[in-house]
Amino acid sequence: MKDVNGLRANMGADAQKKKVTRRVIKQGRNYICGLCGRVHKFPQTAEDCVERCFQKSISQDGVAEKTVKSKKKYRCSFCKRVYPSLTEAKDCVEKCKQKAKKKREREKAIKTHSDKQMADRAKLLAMISQNAAQEADEQGLTSDSRVAKRGRSFVCLRCQSIYPTTREARECADRHMSGPKQSYAERVAKAKEAAQARRNNLAREGREAAPVAKPRPTVVHSDHGIRPEFKKPSQPTSRGDSDIFVRDGANYVCRLCNKSYFTKADVLDCYESHQGQDSKKEKQAGIKLPSTNPDSTDDFARERALKLGNVSDKDKFMRDGAKYICKACGKGYFTKMEVIKCFDKHLGQADEGETDDTKEDEAGPQLAADAHLPDKKKFSRDGAKYVCKKCNRKYYTRIEVVECFNYNCPEVLPSQRG
Repeated sequence: MKDVNGLRANMGADAQKKKVTRRVIKQGRNYICGLCGRVHKFPQTAEDCVERCFQKSISQDGVAEKTVKSKKKYRCSFCKRVYPSLTEAKDCVEKCKQKAKKKREREKAIKTHSDKQMADRAKLLAMISQNAAQEADEQGLTSDSRVAKRGRSFVCLRCQSIYPTTREARECADRHMSGPKQSYAERVAKAKEAAQARRNNLAREGREAAPVAKPRPTVVHSDHGIRPEFKKPSQPTSRGDSDIFVRDGANYVCRLCNKSYFTKADVLDCYESHQGQDSKKEKQAGIKLPSTNPDSTDDFARERALKLGNVSDKDKFMRDGAKYICKACGKGYFTKMEVIKCFDKHLGQADEGETDDTKEDEAGPQLAADAHLPDKKKFSRDGAKYVCKKCNRKYYTRIEVVECFNYNCPEVLPSQRG
């Protein structure tokens, strides 16, 4: 009885509507209705139950309504096809009912003939084969061989036409049923011809073009922040790279405006942009351009004055808690005006470029020895700061402390700079 109950549980209402007519199933000494799954002790009672269930299913309306994207759709409960209007769904239900009745009559005739103690077995087999042929003619091609799904569309396998819904693709396949059937090789040849025609049209219209490589964006510095921009690298300059920029870790710092950039091409562009503004800045600031003579003692002082003169107020100091730290000497102040005055005072000292011949003679040999020292021996670390080993001044960058050790300490004379 456990097997009977399990078989009965698997026969639901949906399975009943998919295949309306079924025969009586014999299991042991019991007879099971193929529609509702009820168990009977006698075959005649099972046949009567099948007939009642069949008539009950035929008497149903057979149209189910559902909403898809705020639009109502109607589905036939027998073949599960979906239609946009109620009239089309009802017509499909009537067709499915007629097919079910014809199939039921054929099965009933076969069952009646088989009950006559198998008098004519050859005739029985002929009726079964005839029934199968009639069902194949009514159904036509199966759903798998008529329509194929391709992405979100449906393709008729007869003519390779594409439709947005499966119903339209099935109707196209049914229309081909009346004409001569095409073999698989003919359908493949037709599809290849259509594809070749589309390629010829594209080639004729000039739509086929070689793929163009998209340029990769380069990070460009600007006053409005860092933004990706498609930019070509600048032309190389005739001057050495050490005269144009300095390295600060992974960044490139322009020697004229002290702005940091991520790429070498950007800092070269920045340096070239200042070349046309040098004459204007010389007149406004009253500072002479550095001399091209390498023996001049005032080159470094004037170049430093030029760089400091182009620095804005916000670049003259840095914050350390509540204090303002001067970037020139590292001293701390409590107001912004004091630290700006300190920075401007160093600007005036760098512009004077005074020398002392007596100290110059005494410190000459020592400076020559210090010039050959590696950079890592010119400073020590104090947390995140760099401390000059000569004057014990603290800086936030390695470039500043090395510059202090070489040029800005009191022991360094102007004639020894550069």
